[in-house]
Amino acid sequence: MARRADHTNKLRHYMAVAAATIAIVGCSSDSNDAGSAKVTAFVPVYSAAGIKAEERELPDLVKPGALEGKSFNIVVDAQFELDWYKVWALPANEMAQAMAKSPGRAPQLDLPGKRYNDAGGREYNLIGYYYNLTRAKAFFDRMGFDTARLGRIAAHYEPAVGIVYACEGREPQRIAFKDNATYNMANNTFMALPADKLTGVRPHLNVGVMVHEYAHAALHSAVDQIALRKGSALEANTKNASLNVLKSYDEGTADYLGAVATNDPAFVERTIPGSGRSLAQPKTFDAQMEQDLQLDWNDNYCVAMAGKQVKEEHDIGAVWAAAMYQVGEQVGHETLAKALLAMWPDIAAEVKQKATIDFSALGALLLARLGEDKAPTLCAALKQGFGVAIALPSACQTTLPPDDGLPPDDGTLPPDDGTPPDDDPPPDDDPPPDGNA
Repeated sequence: MARRADHTNKLRHYMAVAAATIAIVGCSSDSNDAGSAKVTAFVPVYSAAGIKAEERELPDLVKPGALEGKSFNIVVDAQFELDWYKVWALPANEMAQAMAKSPGRAPQLDLPGKRYNDAGGREYNLIGYYYNLTRAKAFFDRMGFDTARLGRIAAHYEPAVGIVYACEGREPQRIAFKDNATYNMANNTFMALPADKLTGVRPHLNVGVMVHEYAHAALHSAVDQIALRKGSALEANTKNASLNVLKSYDEGTADYLGAVATNDPAFVERTIPGSGRSLAQPKTFDAQMEQDLQLDWNDNYCVAMAGKQVKEEHDIGAVWAAAMYQVGEQVGHETLAKALLAMWPDIAAEVKQKATIDFSALGALLLARLGEDKAPTLCAALKQGFGVAIALPSACQTTLPPDDGLPPDDGTLPPDDGTPPDDDPPPDDDPPPDGNA
């Protein structure tokens, strides 16, 4: 969900810091015995009405004091330098080492046993980060995704991260990466970045954002984007529009899954008021988006530095996400979420075979998973979002109603009052015994 913010007003994924008291109530006498510890804590629980502290179990902990679990381990004090042009020139197995400047260490919390009462303190953030990652995993488990394929992922808390940009006619610039959360496919890690100018709740305390980031990791495990870039025509030119279509699909699908998991189509908008990222508001793929599909990540920054507006994968992905929300309202959000997850191997096969991907192909792959009976719904949403900018899947030619039967441009969805879709479960209930959310 990460995107560049400094100098460009492009920062996304904030949220207002919740006032929550943390209490650890304890359990096992030996906190380092694998599987022996049961730790509960007051953690940030998300709903459309806001975040509140509730006492929940921290699942799957192996070493509670280090916040090391079966699927995630929290790391503090790490340092990274991201010079992507240099990193992408390396073999895949050397990329992670090239970015790491200091590996960091495990946190040292007195768990179980000690009570932490500082609502905005470091312990609250560390515990909330771990808890929300486990909630994200539980959502993907419930959607039928094989989360075991991801293994255990390191989750860095407040690492020092520098990103190097190289704009023509300028010396390379190193920008401190802050106020965000991200998944880094090159070293398979999550990062909850340091706060700088935040005015709202930090991203790692918003479970919708953590679902978004987990979606990036899950997609990468099914569609190895590093291998695609290095092993196909997508690698030959980073400005290839296919690569940006894939990244936009990645961002938009992550937004949609975050909305399904939280039962809140405006989870990003509530994080950053005025961001325009509510999925309940239909969006349109415009001429500038089509043009900016040709830009790579460094170009985005350099164009913005020149004082021009840029629409990149987060903006374009928002069009896809809004279209998916319209479809989900008709076919059921969980039904659509499962189809989106199931189609990921299809995307990998499509790109490997054709060395290209576009929104028309993505629509066709999704329709194959949903079933032909869903064609009228999917085709109408794609036509409203993308218009004539894409060639609709061939099935749409015979299933779309006349233009005057399509939804109006301003949409027909109800206003976003925070009410969850009827077919979704209540937000953030205690997981059932099998660990699913």
